[in-house]
Amino acid sequence: MAVWEVPTPVEEGANVPIRVGAKCEHNCTLSGAVVRVLDANGNVVSQGALSESPAPGTAGLYWVQLEFRGPAAAGYHEWTARFAELDGPTVHSESSFRFGLVTTLGALHHFTLSVTDASTKAPLANAYVRLGSSTIYSDVNGRASGSVPTGDVELVVWKRDHQMFRSRINVLADDELAVELNPQPCKYCPDST
Repeated sequence: MAVWEVPTPVEEGANVPIRVGAKCEHNCTLSGAVVRVLDANGNVVSQGALSESPAPGTAGLYWVQLEFRGPAAAGYHEWTARFAELDGPTVHSESSFRFGLVTTLGALHHFTLSVTDASTKAPLANAYVRLGSSTIYSDVNGRASGSVPTGDVELVVWKRDHQMFRSRINVLADDELAVELNPQPCKYCPDST
């Protein structure tokens, strides 16, 4: 099991989007199998069926994007992603993965960020964005949004095969930002094909 793209911190009571995946050590097809997210008390807070095909670039990792409402109290919280037993040619036993995140008091200002490739002007999906203590990823349109408190914060934007963008921003109100990342092939990254 794996859990990724967990935004942290998030505001109290905010929606928390995550990706949950599962893989069989025998490379069985897990398409349609249900995974659940449980809170600290064992209550199901979200569930969904795994993808029809494995995630690109993986050897049999089936995944689903889930969302649940975070707790209404600031602090560190843990959840469990759980894959239930699945019958088939191979019996798949239950598996789980614990993950956590921090919830904070509500931030004062909302930001929206557009991330594009500097040479093609195309939107960059799944770009890593950190503004202050908020960490999120851009969507398929290269857009990311979140909340941030008033004050001087660091903005970091990164996407594979692009130069990292880093700047300090003085946040005084809601804002829309645009960042263009310059292409730069990663010579140390594994081949993505």
